[in-house]
Amino acid sequence: MRRLTRAEYVRLLEDILGVRYANVPLPLADRLPTDPQADAPVTDGDLLAFQTLHLKSYADLAERAVAALGPADRPPAFVYRVDPRTLTRKKIYGDREGFVGAVPADDPVAGHPPADVTVGVPDRTPGGASVLPPVYRVDNYLGRDKINVGSWHVQVPYVKPVGVLRLTIRAGAVIPPGEGAPVLRVALHNNVINQIYGKEVASFPVANPADALRDYEVEVPLDLIDFPWAMFERTGRLSIRITNDYAPLADRAKPSGEKGKAAAWPWDEPRLVIDRVTVEGPGPATGRRGGRRRRPRSTRSSACTSGGGTPGTAGTPPSSPRSPPPWCPRSPCTPSSGGPTGPPRRPPPSWRPGWPCSSGAEARTPNCSPPTSATRPSSPPRPTGCSPTPAAGRSPRTSSAGPWPSTGSETDPIDFGLTAATFSNGKVAAVREARLKRDLAAEPVRYFEHLLAGNRPVPELLGGGEVVANDRVAAFYGIPGVSGGEFRPVPAPPDRRGGWLTMAGVVAAASRGNAEATIHRGAYLLDRLLGEPPGTPPGVVEPLEAQAKADAKRGKLPIREQVRLHTAVNTCQLCHRKIDPLGFVWADLDHTGRPAARAGRQPAAPSDCSGALPDGRPFADRAGFLALVRAGDPAGRYQFPEVFVRRLAGYALGRPLTLADEDAARGLVDVARRDGWRLRGVIKAIVLSRPFTHGP
Repeated sequence: MRRLTRAEYVRLLEDILGVRYANVPLPLADRLPTDPQADAPVTDGDLLAFQTLHLKSYADLAERAVAALGPADRPPAFVYRVDPRTLTRKKIYGDREGFVGAVPADDPVAGHPPADVTVGVPDRTPGGASVLPPVYRVDNYLGRDKINVGSWHVQVPYVKPVGVLRLTIRAGAVIPPGEGAPVLRVALHNNVINQIYGKEVASFPVANPADALRDYEVEVPLDLIDFPWAMFERTGRLSIRITNDYAPLADRAKPSGEKGKAAAWPWDEPRLVIDRVTVEGPGPATGRRGGRRRRPRSTRSSACTSGGGTPGTAGTPPSSPRSPPPWCPRSPCTPSSGGPTGPPRRPPPSWRPGWPCSSGAEARTPNCSPPTSATRPSSPPRPTGCSPTPAAGRSPRTSSAGPWPSTGSETDPIDFGLTAATFSNGKVAAVREARLKRDLAAEPVRYFEHLLAGNRPVPELLGGGEVVANDRVAAFYGIPGVSGGEFRPVPAPPDRRGGWLTMAGVVAAASRGNAEATIHRGAYLLDRLLGEPPGTPPGVVEPLEAQAKADAKRGKLPIREQVRLHTAVNTCQLCHRKIDPLGFVWADLDHTGRPAARAGRQPAAPSDCSGALPDGRPFADRAGFLALVRAGDPAGRYQFPEVFVRRLAGYALGRPLTLADEDAARGLVDVARRDGWRLRGVIKAIVLSRPFTHGP
């Protein structure tokens, strides 16, 4: 028995209470104590101690989530429908022009004052819709939270932060060739003098063309959003800002012109087209003055797809004593019967389901599961490094790889050096880098999902002719012709055909932000690929980079010679003779996973990636290393497929494998080998094994 990790607990609340909202990912796990960080699986019960702090924080979060379902004292609803064609053109900031106006509520009899609206752009389509350029083009800095220029700014009456604030934004995009989609960003924004504060609540790409506008819904559960509400309460207004938060895919230096003159901007960048915005305040459904919100007919479904069913078909969950209930919600991305209007209207759940119901956005179909007697958590946490896609806000539940290979590249302080390559604008570079880290961290998980969907063999995790990339990852790898933020398989360039081993997020995580990370990399590969923990280094030994700084002559030596001197101490040789030869597998890649020669960290001559396994078998380059470890030869000691099976079994059991599990582990490896190491077969064998079904 063990407690749930904070990610598992949050998914449990999401399943039972239905606290998921269209296009608004909620970082509820951040409200809970952090789980232990160790080399063991995140599900290791020995590490998941349960203390008073856990009980209090877990209970507090549950109570807050229940309160968000819909309190009885909701304030009266309001609805404002903002059409930019009704606004007046005028100067809004210096010599900047835009459109302003006061928009009355749908039901002025209820006493709601007009909403103040500023559309801070002068450009319109022939049909009258506003056109927003990337926000960094407004004043040559990231002004998305400072002024109204370049954005939609809507101020509605302040309401008690209870219930759901719902925006429906009819939008489209103008996307030049070679560019990504504009990013629609919604923020709660306070602009009181000396108390500027902005809170992003939604951010997702808009890819449909401007001549095919779609409605995008943003549901903001005010109860669950951390915001200094006293700012809004004092002014009596609740402010909403909508911007085009696009960040460029490719490197771009700031254009330079003649001295004293502004340079012409040489790029045609994605623009966000907004036709109209509807703001609906919390409260009962329109036309009803009391009681709980009734679910609209368009979101009800008479049947659900079972967890093992075929997407897009109705079915009854297996072993279920009854058919799925009629109130099972649709997926947030499933179009309603009214037509393809983007994420459909889905009010906050004010019902208590009879069994856990999941409506993950990327599943595209409802996914309801009946009660089960299984003893394992039904919603494992995402592997470390997995990040939600912008539109969906969460990853699909096929991410069964556990914590391997944890990248951590999304949060590690890795400097990708993008400021000079992003208009010399540090704020825009920070946004671009954050999105790049997010996508590089997601790549290993998306690749695993791709192989799992095709029931491919485990060795393909370390090789193959494809990468699974979106436009930003493809631009980073230099792969042309990939457009859109969705991950999809594309042909891999020659230097990215090692699966997980050649993914930039994995290399960056192994390097720990260190430009000369040979030893860190060797320890990572020894542990994660070869299944042998490298041990704890002596505290008296300085890191390689510290030695190079202390001794200028040593710092000028080739990296292999520095490593040789570093490991010459007798007390270090026992471990380093296994670690160091592995670290050169990535000698041709820098600490961000880019080719080292291009990054200027190595001479133009080909890098030496030769080394040897701990058992003495040599390899001439990375391809030779992969050939040794991915084949699954039962005679070899270091075989990745067997390590993967054992690691995944430990993750599933919630504890490290011990000597008592050796017979069961060998049995799982034998079954996987007979099945050709197929991923689904590996998972099935683990689930049917006696340690999983009966415990230790």
